[in-house]
Amino acid sequence: MSVDHHVPPNRWLRSLHKPSPTTNRLICFPYAGGGAGVYGRWVPFLPDGHELLAVQYPGREDRLEEDPPDSVRSIARRTAVALQWFNDRPYSVFGHSMGAVVAYETCRFAEMLGVAGPEELVVAAGESPDRLTVGQLSGASVGRAMTSSAGGDSRGEHEAAGPPTVNLEHDLELLAEYAGLDAASTSVRVPLVVVTYEDDPDIDADTVRSWSCRTERSCRYAVLPGDHFSCFIDPGRTIREITGGA
Repeated sequence: MSVDHHVPPNRWLRSLHKPSPTTNRLICFPYAGGGAGVYGRWVPFLPDGHELLAVQYPGREDRLEEDPPDSVRSIARRTAVALQWFNDRPYSVFGHSMGAVVAYETCRFAEMLGVAGPEELVVAAGESPDRLTVGQLSGASVGRAMTSSAGGDSRGEHEAAGPPTVNLEHDLELLAEYAGLDAASTSVRVPLVVVTYEDDPDIDADTVRSWSCRTERSCRYAVLPGDHFSCFIDPGRTIREITGGA
């Protein structure tokens, strides 16, 4: 197999919900091992007028025939190129866990390419690039990741000690490689919102403080109830936080 480096933009960005009229877009990046489909459960909680798009990484779901990506930055670069076809109205970017650093890098590449950037970058349950502790996911979180990727059935509690999926293993390798890069001097010109969860076993709230060094604009912190995957188990709170909903 080989990766098609010239795939259409809608192979990278999938519209999961497109209301009419559309006033805002929310573009979401999945966690390690996940695909665009994990954000399908967000649809019922979206405010009026919000279109939901999710990034589809190669090698999963309906891109299964393609080789997986070779680096975090290759995902970000190609997603930034695809954004040129989806920035005709205000949009925000959201990344969960691994998706947080991919979303951040996408904003960086968008700036370098001259692509109009988002109104806001929201990073949830993810450490900043210089504080990544790859391989520290708890067994329970691996199980929740597998369950969420599969659609959120009741098997997660029993699969917590099971082996991670191939995509999860691959993504963790990409993160380990990315963590070794010298990214300390990089930042974006986008307002930043950092979301953490009170009972997240994998993220210490203190370790995400360095996200503030990653933006030349404002940085706001929000701590919500729940654990690492609460934005998928109970999406409402997170969506209200990032869209300003009541």
